[in-house]
Amino acid sequence: MEQLAEVYGLSEEVRQRLILYFEIQSTLPIVPLAFANASLERLTALPYMSYKQARWLVAKRTQQPEASLDELLNQTLWDSIQVRRIKLYLY
Repeated sequence: MEQLAEVYGLSEEVRQRLILYFEIQSTLPIVPLAFANASLERLTALPYMSYKQARWLVAKRTQQPEASLDELLNQTLWDSIQVRRIKLYLY
């Protein structure tokens, strides 16, 4: 349901009406990817991860191999929502 808010041009009023017609009966499990050895190609395939973001993360991982994913994500200008979403798919 949260993703409806991300639809460009969809007003809050329309989103609230749409919610009345949807029911989430089950969800697919998210299988996190190991960030330490994930390729640029695999990172760009993740939801919410752009090529530019993936390239930045790979470069930082190479420059700072001792840094954790959390430490690298804290160095970004991404907002907390973006970081939280990316962390759903990486460990």
